[in-house]
Amino acid sequence: MTALLLLVLLHLWQCVFASTHLEYVDILQGMDATLTCRIPSDADSCYDVLWIRRQKKPPNSLHYISGCTTLYTQNHGLPEWERQRFTPTKYFSNINLRIANVTHEDVSYTYKCEMRAQNVLKEVEIRLHTPDCPSSITQKWSNTDQYEVHLNCTIDVPSLAQLTWYAPDKSQITQTMEGSQGQSLPVTLNLNELDNYRYFTCVATPSGLPQDPNGSAFCQVTPLQIPPVVDIIPSTLTVTPGDNATFTCKPRVHYPKNTYAWMMNGKPIPAGLDTVYIEDSSGAHLTIGNVSTEESNATVKCRASNEFGIRSGSEWATLYVNEHELTVSFQVSFLSLLI
Repeated sequence: MTALLLLVLLHLWQCVFASTHLEYVDILQGMDATLTCRIPSDADSCYDVLWIRRQKKPPNSLHYISGCTTLYTQNHGLPEWERQRFTPTKYFSNINLRIANVTHEDVSYTYKCEMRAQNVLKEVEIRLHTPDCPSSITQKWSNTDQYEVHLNCTIDVPSLAQLTWYAPDKSQITQTMEGSQGQSLPVTLNLNELDNYRYFTCVATPSGLPQDPNGSAFCQVTPLQIPPVVDIIPSTLTVTPGDNATFTCKPRVHYPKNTYAWMMNGKPIPAGLDTVYIEDSSGAHLTIGNVSTEESNATVKCRASNEFGIRSGSEWATLYVNEHELTVSFQVSFLSLLI
């Protein structure tokens, strides 16, 4: 009787003091994950232990995975292709659960290893990692608008992976490097103002899989972030008195947070001038209405700024008001009335 009581107390002690701390498995999307649960001494059959997959968010569906058999479900079924990705096995005193080709869907669940008596032995979450891209170092070449940029990309998972750098147009700019956690793939680029705000991408893929510039495990950096460079269009504009004169301030690289300013003859646009300002995805537009001969030979310039600063602006454009064309126009109109 005493021996039986000691066995019962031992079983209750194991249930109370079983390990329930949360563990993590860090991998890249597409890799296989293996979750391991050690069987207590009183669980001599793998049928005493279950892996349970629970959704983190409502409806919090439960998927029961036996330690010895295939997947079965509660609340709703799983497609056959997904069942084949889960392989529970018993290996000595461990119950392993292997999940093939891990996806973002698998991350939305918590995985618990439980005994038949609802004693939680282990709780595991899968985390999908991306490569780590440290801040780039940008150095301007003297007397030019060329920039030397140093980028780096580091494997951040405890398994073999492949790293590749891609340009904004998805073209590969480095050879693929295979390595383990902590290894890096550096690259040096020579950029100019046309590369301003453009993304460069480092993609990590599991070892052995083909490279994909659209892979899900990636980091992006915009190494060149300088004040906007703009051009004014047209550089010369000829109109007749009473016409409208329109200039466009066009950034060489589009950036949505640019702020534009206009100048005429070296000063801000006069407040009394008939003007219309418009900004859209192509840049900024200035329309001077009902121009007169007083505005002839005026010089117009635009500047753009953003959180990275402000530059000197565009070249100066020249506005010409041709009064002779207006006289000819009136003469033709008068003759047409006589006819």
